[in-house]
Amino acid sequence: MTSIFIKNALIVTPKQDQIKIYEPGYIEIDGDKISSIGSGSASMSAEVTIDAKGGLVLPGFIDSHIHTPESLLRGLAQDVPENDWMHKTLGPIIRNMTLEDQIIGAKLCVLEAIKSGTTTFCDYAYNMNKIIEEVHKPSGVRANVCTTINEFGQAKRTSEELYEFDSGAGEKKFKDGVKLVKDWHGKLDGRITCLYGPQAADMMSSELLLKVKEKAVDDGVAIHMHIAQGERERKQMTGRHGKSTIEYLKSIDFIDSNLIAVHCHDASEEELQTLAQNGGRMVGCPGSIGLIDGVAPPLHSFIQAGGIAALGSDQGPPDGSNMFVQMRYAAILNKVKHRDPTVLPAEQVFRMVTIDAARCHGLDKTIGSLEVGKKADLIILKPDVPNLVPVLSGTTKNIVPNLVYNATGNEVRDVIINGQIVILDGVMKTMDEAQIVVEAQKAAEQLVANSYMDLKEANSPFLDL
Repeated sequence: MTSIFIKNALIVTPKQDQIKIYEPGYIEIDGDKISSIGSGSASMSAEVTIDAKGGLVLPGFIDSHIHTPESLLRGLAQDVPENDWMHKTLGPIIRNMTLEDQIIGAKLCVLEAIKSGTTTFCDYAYNMNKIIEEVHKPSGVRANVCTTINEFGQAKRTSEELYEFDSGAGEKKFKDGVKLVKDWHGKLDGRITCLYGPQAADMMSSELLLKVKEKAVDDGVAIHMHIAQGERERKQMTGRHGKSTIEYLKSIDFIDSNLIAVHCHDASEEELQTLAQNGGRMVGCPGSIGLIDGVAPPLHSFIQAGGIAALGSDQGPPDGSNMFVQMRYAAILNKVKHRDPTVLPAEQVFRMVTIDAARCHGLDKTIGSLEVGKKADLIILKPDVPNLVPVLSGTTKNIVPNLVYNATGNEVRDVIINGQIVILDGVMKTMDEAQIVVEAQKAAEQLVANSYMDLKEANSPFLDL
């Protein structure tokens, strides 16, 4: 018997180089996979039948770069110069985060994101083994994860001098990354996959960076890395290597199809071409980077250079960890950046949280679109929501533009991940929402109190509020 049957749906999914619409449509799910999809008013015997009642059915969204524990820092790392962001706002608090804080922050972030349609989390944090065990596993989400690798020890850092590296600390973090891949890659029926996460080229020695690359190749997994993040990083790279980040990575033969480059807003047009033409992929985080750096990620330029691009929410983004919002930021900020309203049209941006995001992370054979044989990761939006009306699907179609420019995420009614119902009729089935909110508030209050002396020493502007 079919596990789940969805009927009376308006199905919207990328398919090859176009957007395919089934209206009315149905989806049959057997186990963790889609077994049938099509148009018409089919009826089928199933363990669970969901009547979409004309609601939109979409592939579950992929957040291609997210730091889930840092939701506890929401509202505490913005409105400061880019050079001060890490050293005066974020760093002094993160330094005081306990493992319990990280887990509670991850729960809060995942809860929020699932409710707005995210089903796959490309998560990047310390202690990822525990976050998987305590958050990703029980919540039922799909996660493509790495643990942070850098060569930082206990020494405090400023943006004015070259960072002091600690090879012992770097080796420990490298071993944590190796253990993560060994313990979790491909586990939980394939829901968990792993990458290697060197934090950034300015935060580790060439020796450790190349060691990470060699191990990633040996293990057959990708590298997920922050690249060309701004003035702070540029100062470190030119001071230590006499080159920009991408020039340096090219010189050590680091750029290839195994590299997922996050941010890249400090890269030149020529450097973006180098990254794309050598097979690198890019993740832009428009909301977060617009807030932190006051710039738009160069998504259009990278795509024009021939690259594959995806979107992430990063940490503490405006409007929360919500890929509907990130689509809107990506489209509008790039149109403004290029003074061209044709840049990043809605269908292209929709692909950047679905099939192109899956391609970016090497997951396109299993997720990213609604097709027979792929994993059953999908979301159902409420019908007749005022901000999405009118819904026009005939010769004049407005559905995808309305999703990109008008949806908020509050329209999500049902969420299915790996063939399992996570949200049904707006009710979360796998997480205790009320308890998580209470725990997160309490943890954040204590964390900020514990960070007072570090914030004071860093001359943080948030102490004046």
